[in-house]
Amino acid sequence: MTDPPTRPRAGWLLLGVVTLVNVLALPREQYIGDPVAIRLETVQLLRTGVLGVPAEIGARMGQRGQYFFENRARGRWFSKYGLLNTLMYVPPLLAERLVTGSLPLVSPRRLAFLNAFNLLLALAAGAYLVATVSLYTSGDALKWVYVLSAFYATFWWNYVRAQAPEIYQTLFFIAFYYHLARHLRGEGRRHLLLSTLYMSGLCLTKLSFLVLVPAVAVVLLAADREASRGRPPERARGLAAGLRPIVVGFVLPVAGLAVVLGLVSAYKFGSPLLTGYEQMVEERDLLGGDLLTGLYGFTLSAQGSMLLHFPLLLFALAGYPAFFRKRPAETVAIVTFTVALLLVNSRFKNWQGAAAYGPRYMLPVLPIASLPFLEVLGWIRERRRPAAGALAAAVIALVLASSVLLQHYVNALPFFAFHFARNAVFVEDDGPEAQAFFGRPLGIVDRDLVRYWKGAAPLAVLEREKTRADPAAYASMRQGIAGVLRSNYLWFDIGPATPPRSSSSSTARRARPG
Repeated sequence: MTDPPTRPRAGWLLLGVVTLVNVLALPREQYIGDPVAIRLETVQLLRTGVLGVPAEIGARMGQRGQYFFENRARGRWFSKYGLLNTLMYVPPLLAERLVTGSLPLVSPRRLAFLNAFNLLLALAAGAYLVATVSLYTSGDALKWVYVLSAFYATFWWNYVRAQAPEIYQTLFFIAFYYHLARHLRGEGRRHLLLSTLYMSGLCLTKLSFLVLVPAVAVVLLAADREASRGRPPERARGLAAGLRPIVVGFVLPVAGLAVVLGLVSAYKFGSPLLTGYEQMVEERDLLGGDLLTGLYGFTLSAQGSMLLHFPLLLFALAGYPAFFRKRPAETVAIVTFTVALLLVNSRFKNWQGAAAYGPRYMLPVLPIASLPFLEVLGWIRERRRPAAGALAAAVIALVLASSVLLQHYVNALPFFAFHFARNAVFVEDDGPEAQAFFGRPLGIVDRDLVRYWKGAAPLAVLEREKTRADPAAYASMRQGIAGVLRSNYLWFDIGPATPPRSSSSSTARRARPG
């Protein structure tokens, strides 16, 4: 069965729906942690025209090396994160200064500008995702199911709302793959250059994306070799002709990327060989983690599994054989990039990304790694085996609908509600029962917190504490949990009319967001 013709209006309508949902689900609070430190450097850049922050700012942000690298020779503290992160926040912060007439280090007014910026980034990511899906199907229904499921039935929705680097890293990765796929299909040399530029953008946000450089090189050489096979008399000439666009569109830009990275590191950290992670003892050996621990965490753990937090990937596994038969070069590229990032991220000591939600280090690749899910949807649509297709459709619909509901519970509470609530409990009781309660998937715990907040169900971890005959511990837990029970939807509340409040709890502040 062939796909029905694509209707351009359907794509625009789909992007309109994505934007509408994103507007309705805008957060009420800012994402704290790393992005705040990054934006402090952006503020200083706009204020002074100089990169880095003065010592009185850097020294107040956690321990030395946690967020900022102290460069004593320059007398400044520099964000240890990639330079492009600092530059990416120039547009919303510049808009804030132009509209409000000022640019303080922190401001509640900043939320509106960051939210607007996120809407634009999500729209761009949606446009690239629609374009990428269109490479594999012209059916409007399949595009709608895939794009809406990727956005809202996965933990990506949380990072579409969070004012954090993951939103533009995912945009860059989708765009990187889209243009590379167009190049592999021989649709113009400019696509390889665009793909390399987006890959370079990823590397300038986070050095772990440098693993994509050798991965892309392998994919390009394999594709060129396959294209030249079967033409022995012209083999040498064909190989040279094939390598020329690779040199122009990939090798030279990558050489430029290496120079830029070296110059930036030399300016910020004092040497082109430093990364900015050397000053914090816990991070000096970033790749010193156990590979098997990371691999288990990314695949099977309750709070870090890609299959659990991005269920499209689980269904996509069944579609990979058919996807490979149709597009072998692109399948090899997808698998190569996914495996390369998985191996690198699994070696991180902090493979999950500290106090975050889901496998955030793997998020950028997941909308691409899940593309074979389209083959599963196509098989269901063809109805060659009606009973099996109906059963598969029912299972997929149930899983995705359940995941959408869990994402709602996560979004309904502050970004770090789970971690603050867990810390409030563990300060008083970190026994096996409490460990088991918070060892479940974050979305399920947040669901229980929301139900408790609404008065719909008791909270098991609190009910258990009542039986321990320790009123002070119970009161402390209850106060700490109440401190995170507030709506994180900008336009509406999801809790009771008078939600429980607590004074600023010291237990809540002990959790360190990532």
